[in-house]
Order: sequence, then C-alpha cells, then structure tokens
Amino acid sequence: MITKVKINKATLLEFVFIQVLIFSPMASILGNLLPSIGKIKFSWVYWIIVLFLGLLILIKYKVGRKYLGVILFFIFFSTIFSKSFDLKTFINVINSLNILFVSYILIKKDFFNKNVIKILFYGFVLQFAIILVISLGQLEGAIPLSLSASGYVNATHLDDGSVVKRLNGFFYHPFDLSIFFYFSLMTIFYMVSKKSKYVILFFLLFIMFIVRIKMGFVLSILVFLFYFLFIDKRYRKIKFVSSVFVLFFGAYIIFKYMPKEQLSYFNINLSFPYFDPQFLTGRGSIWNIYFKGIQEYFGLMDYIFGYGFDTHDLFTKSMTPEHWYPLRSGTSYIPAPHNLLLQLFVLGGLLLISFFILITVKFYKIITRSAFLVLLFLPVLAYGITASIMDINFFWAMVSIALFFTHKFSKYQI
Repeated sequence: MITKVKINKATLLEFVFIQVLIFSPMASILGNLLPSIGKIKFSWVYWIIVLFLGLLILIKYKVGRKYLGVILFFIFFSTIFSKSFDLKTFINVINSLNILFVSYILIKKDFFNKNVIKILFYGFVLQFAIILVISLGQLEGAIPLSLSASGYVNATHLDDGSVVKRLNGFFYHPFDLSIFFYFSLMTIFYMVSKKSKYVILFFLLFIMFIVRIKMGFVLSILVFLFYFLFIDKRYRKIKFVSSVFVLFFGAYIIFKYMPKEQLSYFNINLSFPYFDPQFLTGRGSIWNIYFKGIQEYFGLMDYIFGYGFDTHDLFTKSMTPEHWYPLRSGTSYIPAPHNLLLQLFVLGGLLLISFFILITVKFYKIITRSAFLVLLFLPVLAYGITASIMDINFFWAMVSIALFFTHKFSKYQI
C-alpha cells in the first residue's frame, strides 16, 4: 500500500522526463489519430519535447556533459564529411541516442523512492490495459482499424492469396504495436511471481501471433526458450533433450517440405549480388543496393563518419531496374536500409557503430544479465535484423522504460 509519494524539487526534471517517456505510446497513438496542423504532427512535437528535456538532464550532470561533448564531436565531423543530410532523420537518430543515455543516468542514479516508482508503474499498466482493450476490440471487429485522421491500415498477404488486415491498436503501423506489447509484457513479466511468468510468456506468444509481425513472433519464441531452458531450472536435463529433439525435427520438416525455390532465397554469395532479391521478403534486394552504394561511393572518411543522415540518397544513386523491381513498374519507392547495423554504418560509419556499442556496454554493467538479454540484446537483434530502428524514437523509449522499471523492481524488491 502506498503511504507517501513525494517528488523532490531537485529531481522534478528527471521525473517529468520518465513520465513523458512512459506515456509515449499514447502520444504515438494521438499523433496518428489527430490531424496535422499544416505539416506539423502531434507526435513530432512530443519527441522534440523529449529531446529538449533529455538535453537539459545531460547538461545537469557531469557524465551527461561528457556525452554531449562526444555527440557534438560526432555532429561536427559527420557534417563536414557528409554527402547527404535529412533534418528529420538527423533529429530522430540524435534523439534515440539521447533517450538511451538519459535513461542510463536515470537507472544508475537513485532519483525516486519506492512509492514514486509504484505510481509510475501503475500509470504504465493502465496505459497497457487501454491499448490491449483497443487491440482485442479490433481483433473481434468491435473497434475499427482506422479512426479520425488515421487512414492507413497495414495488411499481410497470405500464401493462399488472401489479404488480412493487421491489428494496429491505433498506432500507425502494427510494428509499433508489437514493440509496445513486447516491452510492456516483459516489464510486467519481471514483476509477477514465478508461477505467473509462463502465463505472461504464453500471452506474449498469442499477442505476437495475432499482430502478425514476423520478427516480433520470433522474438517472443526466443525469450520463451531462454526462460524455459536457462532461467527456470526445474527439469533442465529433460527440457534440454526435448528441445534438441524439437529443434532437429523442426529443421527436418522445414528442409523436407519447404519449396526448393524458397530455400534458394537463403543463398549468400561472396560477390555482388550478395543476397537473393527475395531473401527475407525482399530485403535481399534492398541490402544488395546499399552494399553496391557503399562499394561505389564510400571513401575513407565515409567508412569512419558515414555517408550522411539521408540513407535514401545513397540508395537512389545505386539502384538500377535489374536490381530494384519498383523501377521496372514506374514507382519511386525508396526504402531505408532495413537493418540496424547497415543503417548505423551508412548514417555515421564506424564511429556511430562504436558509440552505439559503448552505450549498450554501459547498460550491461548496471543491469542484470537477464534484463540485458531480454530487454536490450534480443529485441535489438530481432527487430534490428530486418528494420531500421535507430531513428525510431518510440522503440528506444520502450527499451528505456522497460530497463528502468526492471532495474528499480530488482533494487527495491517491488
């Protein structure tokens, strides 16, 4: 029972920042539902506020000022050697890094007492319940997939030729909904008793299945297996043997019954084109063109500082009709790299990759190994394989919220 909640004036800025992050899912939904004012969207204003608050916190602390120095160094040199620039991408990437580092400060330092953490968490759970009801309502057809200014509804094409509209929870894309459910449920996972953890994991599998984001479903399976085999120590030998059997049996079924044409998509070459164009639902084609661009347009400084904060420019220079099918149909769709590591390299070269690794190592040193794997390494790996997540502020906000709560749960024994 909460008996006293008091916010220290000296840490009010930190409290506002984490509160704003916690309600970023609702802000993303409102940004999708509310009409734009000219070209300005509500969600853009929201993330600018997050960036501003984060910068104020960084200036406030010595470790934050050091981080700002590194960022300014990177911005200065990347701007000098940049061959392309997009302001929106630049702000989003800087804000994602900003969210991560400010969250690192909030986790490392004790700004709030146990009761404040509980109040923050109750607000987080209430938000989860609202979005869950919306999503289940969409599943049953009781709530529409689009509302107000949100006209876009994503769909998936099934093998039989039918088209199924995906749930979105009023987010712009089901990808955001899968991110929200994964980090929300895994945060709750660290709060519940051992007996209830499997309930959360099975529910996560169900949610990811109905949302129909492939890598989200793969991630939920990986986390389930991680807990089942390595964390829950009961019957470990039996579980290990049975899992090995299932793994080999599953591999046998895949290779026996998957069409040979689809198996050929997984061939990787040492020379261009490196991937089959249909590899990972067309990402092979995208990666081929970006790698071609790196080979043709990158100089020494580009390898160090990146090509610039506009990946589309590199793709446009490198694409040809024989390697990019939309050109053959007269369309001009220019995709992002669809891979985190490739995105980091194109945007900021080896310097940005090194900086990102540095931040993740800092988290590794202050949180539990389980939380690091489940809330940072595995989701970044799963989503980052097929998506350009570095400029998705919402993804890093959810990572930060989950790490913040799980660390405080462990510390205060909530």
